Formats: sequence, C-alpha cells, structure tokens
Amino acid sequence: MSCVFCQIIEGQGTPLCLETPDFVAFPDTRPIRPGHLQLIPRICVDCFEDLPGPLAGAWMQLGQRIARVLKSVYHAPRVGFVVSGHEVAHVHAHLIPLHAPDDITSARYAKIPNRVDPEVVALEGERLRQALDGVSLEPCLRREVLRGHEVMVLSAASLVLARKKGR
Repeated sequence: MSCVFCQIIEGQGTPLCLETPDFVAFPDTRPIRPGHLQLIPRICVDCFEDLPGPLAGAWMQLGQRIARVLKSVYHAPRVGFVVSGHEVAHVHAHLIPLHAPDDITSARYAKIPNRVDPEVVALEGERLRQALDGVSLEPCLRREVLRGHEVMVLSAASLVLARKKGR
C-alpha cells in the first residue's frame, strides 16, 4: 500500500494546488495559518537527506517561488519552509505564511523560557562540531561562465556521491 502522500499524488483525497513533473503542492489539512501548504516530491523518499541533490535543490527553488506568491496573497512578511517527514514517511516541506514571530518556533510550545542549561548547549555544540568535522563542505554547485553567461554547475563531488548512492 502506498503512503497517503502517494495517494494524494495519484488524485485521491486532498486536491492539488500545483503540479510539476517532479513535485506537487496541496493545502495542509491542519494548517498553522491560512495558506499553509505542503510541497512534496513525486518520488516517495523517507528522509530529506536521501533526496537526490539536484532534486532537493529544485525543491527548494520551487519553494522559494511559492513563498513569493504566499507572501503576496496572504500579506505575510515571511514564509517558513519546514522540512518534515515524521507523520508521513514521505519527505515533505510545509510552506507557512508567517505573521507572528513564534509561528513555527519552539518558543510557541515551550512552557519555560531558556529551559536548556547553557553548559548542555555547549556540550551538544562540541559533540556536533566533532561529528561534522569530516563532512565535505565543498559546495554542491559552483558558478562558472559559459559562453559569456554565468551558470551554476553541479560539482563533481556531488555527482560521485549521487552515483555511489545509485541515483
């Protein structure tokens, strides 16, 4: 059985408000604010880190275009792009017109402000720094001039990684 988002892609349930060859968007059924929608890839991928790099980039770019429309339609100073995947095991992004400073922050849900000990934060920071020490920081895209035009080129390291993962 396919996931609920795959069913939506197939035309069952929530109506789509945008379709491209790679993505669909539809209104969230439990919106934080009016205009809250979900943007999902047509391929069913569990976790965002498993989404092929070029597709992830296209997802973000489409999200930016949608955000500009949401800002205009809903008179929102900002639009949040929140990647999720817990409730439905199909990577998805929530695009949410933001009006209040805490619309999508933990401050809205925290009962005690600043409840985490600064020493704990420092220890976690060091743990993450060490864990990220070996991660390549080479940009996935680089700017080049091609026939007099500036273009973005996918780096060789990104292609090698994608090839190793079978994408």
